[in-house]
Amino acid sequence: MDGSSKEGIVPVSMRLQPDRTAAMPHYRRMVLANDLVVLISEERSLPMVSIYFLLDGGAGRDPEGKQGLANLTVEALRLGTVSYSGLQVDEELDFTGASLESFCDRDFAVVGFHTLKRNLMRGLDVFREILMHPTFPEKEIGRKIAEVQATIRSSAEEPASVAEKAFRKALYGKSPYGHPVEGFEESLNTISRDDIVEFYRRHYHPNIGILAVVGDIGSREDLSSILAPLEEWRAADIPPELFESDILEGPRLVEAARSIDQAHIVLGHGGIDRANPDYYAISVMNNILGAGGFSSRLMKKIRSDTGLAYSVESIFNAHKHRGSFRVVVQTRNASAVEVIGIVLDEMKRIREDGVTAQELSTAKKYLSRRFPIRVMGRDSFARFIAQVEYYGLGRDYYNKYASYIESVKREEVHHAARDYLHPDRCVISIVADLEKVDLTRLKI
Repeated sequence: MDGSSKEGIVPVSMRLQPDRTAAMPHYRRMVLANDLVVLISEERSLPMVSIYFLLDGGAGRDPEGKQGLANLTVEALRLGTVSYSGLQVDEELDFTGASLESFCDRDFAVVGFHTLKRNLMRGLDVFREILMHPTFPEKEIGRKIAEVQATIRSSAEEPASVAEKAFRKALYGKSPYGHPVEGFEESLNTISRDDIVEFYRRHYHPNIGILAVVGDIGSREDLSSILAPLEEWRAADIPPELFESDILEGPRLVEAARSIDQAHIVLGHGGIDRANPDYYAISVMNNILGAGGFSSRLMKKIRSDTGLAYSVESIFNAHKHRGSFRVVVQTRNASAVEVIGIVLDEMKRIREDGVTAQELSTAKKYLSRRFPIRVMGRDSFARFIAQVEYYGLGRDYYNKYASYIESVKREEVHHAARDYLHPDRCVISIVADLEKVDLTRLKI
């Protein structure tokens, strides 16, 4: 359901049909004395281990005027620790053949570690140092800020990125989900080392963390070596989350002129949070509308029937707090208004007429068969179980997902369309050669 670059899944051919009755690999859950939640799954097909640490310190916690602080903090963890300089961190990882990833989502921050079993103990020392004892060297932070700012400047030349960011800003305003995870070039100029140290001090605690360990870790010695040092990490009081969602729905048009051949369009409105009880009916409805690849209505109408675009997708981003619904499409400048009209008409049609029995069946099969593919492999499975824990979906979520989808009734899909699609409230963000787009024809 989520089509963001970090969370989205590449559509998979319906010919890939893993056994839907196969149970999820077993994993254990334990809570350490410092309230760190630990999830452990033994997978010994290869002598490798993946460790995925997730904590509630995403971009939604950025202070006003310091947008990008959460992202900078997680990126800066590896720049140096009490025992290792940033260069030594890189050398240790290279020597052991391990890899380290860090990124920030709107809800959470993540540090991932992947290594061969024989190098686990040596690599773990670096991993724990990064989490528990970062020093945030000032000179390296300055370089990291400059690096992120260069990325922001580069993305400002990409029409798709400009359209996405303009849509999000218009929809969310100044609420925590309204800014890019990486922040703005100007906001990064206001962030100091002290800001990063303070954000780490407030938010990086084991009692709001989840550690997923997947791989060849069968012995008690292995497990003790991983967990014992982490038990030294002290729990602390958690700052309250002051999240105020201020969704500014349309109808509204946001436009940006670029000398380009293709118009880049993002249109939509407020969506749902992950705890929404209609999540599965919405998933099925959205699959039929525009998330089901070539079987979706939008793809059939805009690509197959009219040839106006190569691809089009509808996306519900369901976060901890209310996310967004959006449709993303590129088309020739001259056909931009026509494509927007088709999208709005299809949203109205599914609201008014519901879906057919065949569409319902196809969407259920697509979602059920695609789901197991999303968690194949150690890294994907570690990410999956950590996020299942974070969103409180239950340890049996994997095994129950197909039944959740199968239980959705046709009338529930129709109710979901009527309750959660609002073509009359859309924010429309368009980046195009506006001299070739007749926006006066747009009916919003």
